[in-house]
Amino acid sequence: MALLILVGGVLAAGTIVESTRGAEAGRAIYYAPWFFALQGLFAVNLTCALFERWPRNRWRIGFAITHLSMLVILAGALLTWLYKVEGQLPLWEGQQSAAVFVAGGEGKTFDLPFQVRLDAFEMDLYPGTRRPAMFRSRVTVIDPAAGEQAAVIEMNQPMHRGGW
Repeated sequence: MALLILVGGVLAAGTIVESTRGAEAGRAIYYAPWFFALQGLFAVNLTCALFERWPRNRWRIGFAITHLSMLVILAGALLTWLYKVEGQLPLWEGQQSAAVFVAGGEGKTFDLPFQVRLDAFEMDLYPGTRRPAMFRSRVTVIDPAAGEQAAVIEMNQPMHRGGW
């Protein structure tokens, strides 16, 4: 329980730091070697608990499901960290491109199999403030095979296209 509370506390602190100081400050916590070690220790603890207290009757199956689900979440986070391709496609309104700059790749790029044109960028503000509430990009996807398709990209609602 102590490890669970500690991991939850670090995640809460990371979220607060990210919201007050920006995404890079949050990443400094989430991707720190000590936090990976803490998550690894938590995974070992979950695995040991499963072996030691494996349910011998149907009333304890919830214990196994809960612990296995936390292990699946940790494994998914690890696989995402190891195999993700993350980058930026910077565009001004009216521009189009397929070149994605790899995050942390020092000038490395790769090309998408389609182009994206930024038709409009919109920012909603909280009423009575200058604080952003929502960012929205209205784009057109230009695919030689499928033609042009309009799409909207919003906070927490990314655009998906052909596995990208």
